[in-house]
Amino acid sequence: VNIPLELAENVLPTINKDHLHNGKVTIDQAHLNDVDLHALLNAIRTAKDGEYVTVQGADQDVRVAKQGGRLLVHVKDNKGSKSNKSNVDIQIPMHVIDALFSAGKDELDIVAGLHALALQGDTELVSVKSEESTVRVWMDSKNSSD
Repeated sequence: VNIPLELAENVLPTINKDHLHNGKVTIDQAHLNDVDLHALLNAIRTAKDGEYVTVQGADQDVRVAKQGGRLLVHVKDNKGSKSNKSNVDIQIPMHVIDALFSAGKDELDIVAGLHALALQGDTELVSVKSEESTVRVWMDSKNSSD
């Protein structure tokens, strides 16, 4: 599915449903358990590149790291048969995260995040791979699908 960012940036502010309003998403404070997200993001932004969290479990292995100005999340599925296992890789540029959190304490500015993504240029954001299929979400400068 090819969605031009300019279209998304212009349409999102027109949607006012549940937590989404004027291109922003309200964060439900009940799910944060008194975590100061802005302080947490500032700590990550100013920290050196490296691995921050590694969790090895029976069902999944999860790795969170920062490298080259990007927050990286890698999830490896350990449960099920070989054909059902999948790997998920997420790469989010830090300046996109900053833009998302520019709205205020309890909101994500989706439109600002999309605008920051547009400035990033061609880049892969999400990759989900299994034996049976591959799903990718990426930004590219083309305005057509191949």
